[in-house]
Amino acid sequence: MTRNKIKFSFLFLLLLIIPFSTFAEKQFDFVKIKINNHVITNNEIEIRIYEEAKKQKLSYPDAPQLKKMREIITDNLIEETLLDIKADELMINISDAALDTEIDNFRKQNRLSKVEFENYLEKQKISLTFFRNNYLKRYRRNRVIDLEIRSFIQIDEKDVKDNYLNSPDANLKINALHILKNVSKDADEKTQKKILDDLLKIKSKILSGLDFSRAAKKYSEDPSAKINGGNLGFFEKGDMVKEFADVAFKLPLNKISDPVKTIFGYHIIKVIERKKSAPKPFDEVKSKLMKKAYQLKFVSLYQDYIKKLKKKTNIEIR
Repeated sequence: MTRNKIKFSFLFLLLLIIPFSTFAEKQFDFVKIKINNHVITNNEIEIRIYEEAKKQKLSYPDAPQLKKMREIITDNLIEETLLDIKADELMINISDAALDTEIDNFRKQNRLSKVEFENYLEKQKISLTFFRNNYLKRYRRNRVIDLEIRSFIQIDEKDVKDNYLNSPDANLKINALHILKNVSKDADEKTQKKILDDLLKIKSKILSGLDFSRAAKKYSEDPSAKINGGNLGFFEKGDMVKEFADVAFKLPLNKISDPVKTIFGYHIIKVIERKKSAPKPFDEVKSKLMKKAYQLKFVSLYQDYIKKLKKKTNIEIR
């Protein structure tokens, strides 16, 4: 969940293909969120929850899982709408020809012939018009991100090289366990305090004898923890978001950290192994390090950008 090498999950960057399944049969719907003149309905949120549960293979999500999914999905829908509004402000228009080209590129990247692509849509019960409309929204949001964020990112190769060569953690890898509690980006102080208290109670149970991996399987909200007991395997400092890495790489072996806040939520961490290898020449790792630096910069700028959009937009949650 915290690894940079596990791709950051921003739903606005993904193509949202949503079969309406049983949710389409709902007889009633209502506006859940109003953002300027745009609305997000309750059914839109429920459909996304259904799709996310299916993706995570959760046949019967429990109440806490549903609550967290609803918070994350609601945040993502708000972010998407903010980007839609900004696309309108910037007058981003995509011609039919340009959209056709992009969809064709998407089909080729997924190694689908035209017939296979059409069969896929039919199997998913998705019309080509529905697919095109969703792809158009994604395209316009990405254009906003290109203009407002990516165009301002500059990564200095010299800085990346100096950090690599001079870092005391260069070529050091650690193996760590973690327990994650998700938190909404807009969570109030009371909500955050409750999450912190929950994590501290879990830490206390571990210090009293509860196995960390068992605790992770029971309490962690990182989906992979159910399988790996919160074990992240060996990773380098640059593989993690900064807040997580700064604590993990200073943590003594087999000690448990206090809660650490990242963009994913709050974590407690336990480092179980350390190993250091001979440094590789910078040229061998330059591409990887430059990509990591870019990704970290992008995430930081994106979060700041969304906060600014929220501040100047009227968001009404009902």
